[in-house]
Amino acid sequence: MRSRSTVGLIAALAVAAPMPSAVGADAQIIGEAFGQPVTAEEFDRFYRAAELFTRAQEGGARETAAIRDEAWKNLVLAREAQRLGVRVDRPRVLEALRELVRQRGGDPESPGYAGWARQHFQQEPEA
Repeated sequence: MRSRSTVGLIAALAVAAPMPSAVGADAQIIGEAFGQPVTAEEFDRFYRAAELFTRAQEGGARETAAIRDEAWKNLVLAREAQRLGVRVDRPRVLEALRELVRQRGGDPESPGYAGWARQHFQQEPEA
């Protein structure tokens, strides 16, 4: 079972990420949540986050089906948070991310963390 902070971080990251307000004609629709279409691009953001935070199974491999299920759950949570008007500011998201890195034995002040944050979130981590 995921820790409460991991669930909170994933939800915070999802809420902080902009959700599409309209689907363009060229968007590939791959599903539906709360009666609204889900594009491949939107799902991919949640899938990548689930890959980062889903625990590896014994032997180190993560099953694609488990990651996909986690991504859908997080997408639904994010949609519901958006519907309810839940907002999470950037400093709170960054602090939750740093705390998760600490829990997993990492150092959020290290150059390695900064590179990881740039690679996975396409932006510089803030102090």
